[in-house]
Amino acid sequence: ATVHKLVYHEKVIYAVGPVLSEYVPSRVPGKVDTFFEGTWSSQNSAMSDLTDLAFDKGQLFVSSFGYGVELRDAQNSLMVFDETNSPLSNSNPPERFVNITALENDTGGIWVSNYGAVESLHWLSNDKAWQPYSFTQNATRYPLDLITDFYNNVWMILDPEQGGGVLVH
Repeated sequence: ATVHKLVYHEKVIYAVGPVLSEYVPSRVPGKVDTFFEGTWSSQNSAMSDLTDLAFDKGQLFVSSFGYGVELRDAQNSLMVFDETNSPLSNSNPPERFVNITALENDTGGIWVSNYGAVESLHWLSNDKAWQPYSFTQNATRYPLDLITDFYNNVWMILDPEQGGGVLVH
């Protein structure tokens, strides 16, 4: 299988994929593959087209290019954030286009990139409060990846097909 993203957390390697073609949802059923102590296992997701995952305070966040962000807690309770219960934007309603390309954990919460949205960067705090951010340049509507640095800056890598660049917030 093709892997889009690998994340290491507490002695486990997590993998999601496959890679999206031209950032168009392909509706591939979502699976989170894990590698622990020499063995691979797989867990199904409620979403398709998984793009990234992050951990915060014993919770697993999984993103989808089409369905938003899935949250699983330590008891394996499931919650999906999309346009109905968060400021995440659906770029083509009524179809499922809550396109999340990246997640990045940081002190106190998770950064979320919403591809194709005016408010393309979101902060989801540990207490589940959302803070959306918008920027003036059109290219900032198309983030591909997020990285945080030692000074708590968020770096957004922007889609070269949409103008490209890097934005630091």
